[in-house]
Amino acid sequence: MAQRERRDGEAKGVTSRTLALPHSAEAASAVLTGAGLWWLNGRVLEPIGLWVREVSQPNVLRAYERVLRWSMRRRFLLVSQAVAVLVLVVALFSVFNNGIEFFPESVPPETVWVQIETPTGTRAEVTDEITQQVERELAELTEAVDYESVVATTGQRVGGFGNESGTQYATVAVSLVDYKDREFDSFNTLEHMRNTIGNEIAGAEITVDKPQEGPPTGLPVSIEISGEDFEQLQLLGDRAIQILSNAPVAPRLEGLESDLAEARPELRIEVDRERAKLFGLNTQKIGLTVRSAINGTEASEFRDGEDEYDIVVRLAER
Repeated sequence: MAQRERRDGEAKGVTSRTLALPHSAEAASAVLTGAGLWWLNGRVLEPIGLWVREVSQPNVLRAYERVLRWSMRRRFLLVSQAVAVLVLVVALFSVFNNGIEFFPESVPPETVWVQIETPTGTRAEVTDEITQQVERELAELTEAVDYESVVATTGQRVGGFGNESGTQYATVAVSLVDYKDREFDSFNTLEHMRNTIGNEIAGAEITVDKPQEGPPTGLPVSIEISGEDFEQLQLLGDRAIQILSNAPVAPRLEGLESDLAEARPELRIEVDRERAKLFGLNTQKIGLTVRSAINGTEASEFRDGEDEYDIVVRLAER
């Protein structure tokens, strides 16, 4: 029993000395670190700070004061030199500058727009059939591997800074994959679309272009014809387009068209007001009835899950 207690005491003594050694090392490290910082502050940092306050800063302030006083006494000369330097910089920039282009045309487009315009008054169904044919032609191109998505919108022509609505308009937006993943050059794809899409489609004007970047600046070249006779303006505009189309520069022209919109076809109805009053009708009720008969009127909505469809009622064709 006595021998076992002596061994336990020896083990406890060894454990105490083992635990005391790490604490002693940490204390020695802290003492050495503190002594090093005290020596660095007293021998290096404090003399440097004293030199900055008593020598460097006063010298800098005196030199600044001398320069400021010299400048104030020669104000006209100083301003003249500043203006001369400004003029020199502008002159050198204008001579050696390669030009500034905020929205360079050399940047490959992310999206290509195929704009479809049929004659005014064309039914939406006819425009949609032409749109579907354009989609099929796009899918047959070899550059179709670079398409990310093809989205068609009937009844609206999408522009860079405004849209036009009407049953004669449609837009097919072709989104391309990331530039690094494209197999074909984007500009070659755009030019191939211009030369291919819509050649076999009659009765519609189809243009292929990329979205305009930056603020609206208008067309680079425009020819304005003014007058009061719209029929004569239409003839002159068509004549100008014909001349430019046959000119040698025609292959380099894009979007050659007239902005004189054709009149929307209309049907004039004259109401016999006396007979209408006999039946308790007025021109407003008759106009709404004719509009509902031709264009239809929204009677209700049909819901299928999360999708909603308008129910339009119109008179049957005879």
